Amino acid sequence: MTMSEQTAFDSPAAESILRRACILVRLDPDGVEMLRLGDYAVFRIDGGRVVSRVGRHANCPPSAHR
Repeated sequence: MTMSEQTAFDSPAAESILRRACILVRLDPDGVEMLRLGDYAVFRIDGGRVVSRVGRHANCPPSAHR
């Protein structure tokens, strides 16, 4: 897979992943707040009761690894 074929890791993509995860664990995904977006995204959920980290796919490009 080339770089152009990979899905972008941006705010909408990270939030979509988070919303699907919330449904799996029965958390209400409404009102999520993004705290950080970089190599991973950090969200506040459920009024701050839960904080979640969403990372890039394990097959991210080598340039994303440290």
